Amino acid sequence: MCVDANAAARNAAKQRWMQKDAEYRSQSLKFFNREAQAVRKKGENVRGYSQEISNDYERAKYVQGQAFKAYEKGFISYQTNKATAAAKQEGRSRTAGRASMLALLRAQGTLEGSVRQEYGVNMQRRYRARLAKLQSKQAAARNDLGVRPEYGAPVLMPPSDYLSGALQIASQVASIASGFKELGAAKNKTPDLPKTNELSGLYSFDFDLDPDWSGLNIPSYDFDFGKIDFNY
Repeated sequence: MCVDANAAARNAAKQRWMQKDAEYRSQSLKFFNREAQAVRKKGENVRGYSQEISNDYERAKYVQGQAFKAYEKGFISYQTNKATAAAKQEGRSRTAGRASMLALLRAQGTLEGSVRQEYGVNMQRRYRARLAKLQSKQAAARNDLGVRPEYGAPVLMPPSDYLSGALQIASQVASIASGFKELGAAKNKTPDLPKTNELSGLYSFDFDLDPDWSGLNIPSYDFDFGKIDFNY
């Protein structure tokens, strides 16, 4: 079985991908929760805007109703004025009750002007204020949502390298085989016997004397080296 030389690099790449995928899933879940909150806030903002516009319209209707009531009260007061009624009955003056009529007309104009202003300028000003408030709240909800998480660049996986692993194993096997071979050769090798001149002091030797030393009568000894035990 061959060993992949890039196994460590491939495992590291897998770990980086797993960490990246887990972080992306976590950020996606957080974004989903923020998105649900943003949708809820936007719905609340729209409902609040609609309620405020409705309240402004109801305010204008109330002002109009109060103006009608005030005009009705003034008209009734004008018609029930005793001096005006007596002058009209006797017919002594064509201008009888003119002052009361003019006062009634001035009051009517004031009331109608207030109603037009309430439905016109005031309603438009309140509408623009409500719309700006809605847009501001919607923008704040969008900013709180944030940016959608991205998966990011892919994690590159290094290629498998079984050739280098096989060569490394072959080199190790060859090194081990060479070591065993050297060990076997060392065990089978026959030890060399030391030369006679290297064992001086243990036994005597047969020297090849020079002819000039023959007159000294040095005895010669002949030993059987095969009987000597060198394992000492």
